[in-house]
Amino acid sequence: MLVKRKLQRLSICPCEYALLNDDIPVGAEYQLDTNTLRFDRATLICGGCGATTERLTTINTTSISDPTQDPRPLPIGLFL
Repeated sequence: MLVKRKLQRLSICPCEYALLNDDIPVGAEYQLDTNTLRFDRATLICGGCGATTERLTTINTTSISDPTQDPRPLPIGLFL
């Protein structure tokens, strides 16, 4: 199922270092494919403070403003 959600934050780290490019504004709308929700065991290292996250919950997303882009997995925490 596809659901439309707004990007709530650019970071999933307490230091607030942006995970996404600065040109993606908070509030940008995405379609999230709930059938692709998964728990990844990848290590994400924050570019701001160096903190590591071992487990991520990701979901495939497509930008509403550019639906021709390929879907990309993003942390679900950016939309909550």
